[in-house]
Amino acid sequence: MNTTPSIAISTRIPAEMVKGLDEVASLTERSRSFHIKKALNLYLINCKQQSVKNDTLQELDSAFSELNAALKNQNNLSTLDNLIDELEHS
Repeated sequence: MNTTPSIAISTRIPAEMVKGLDEVASLTERSRSFHIKKALNLYLINCKQQSVKNDTLQELDSAFSELNAALKNQNNLSTLDNLIDELEHS
């Protein structure tokens, strides 16, 4: 017995999609609602996972940018140290 509260919603779906939904419902002996809920759940999971992936990629991109800047700064300091050494020994 499903004790999760549910809310009825209404949406327009292309006729061909409804035809396909009816075919699947008939083949599986499940209701339209069953298949719509399953499909919507998979879609929402996919969207959440994609959002997490995008956030992770942005964080990695930011970290690589910071690392690249730090490495450039380190190279500049190394070059500056070399220049100072050269000037002191000239």
